[in-house]
Amino acid sequence: TINNTDCDLVIIGTPIDLRKLVNINKPAVRVTYELQEIGKPDLADVLSRFK
Repeated sequence: TINNTDCDLVIIGTPIDLRKLVNINKPAVRVTYELQEIGKPDLADVLSRFK
């Protein structure tokens, strides 16, 4: 689990802030990102392989 992991910092890169759902007993920072598709295969192509 997150709390049992030996680390200095937890980086939260999920669409929601996990700290609102679970107790994290370590320093944590939330990062955001956005995807810019610039060629093929794009995300839809990759995900379609898992249907």
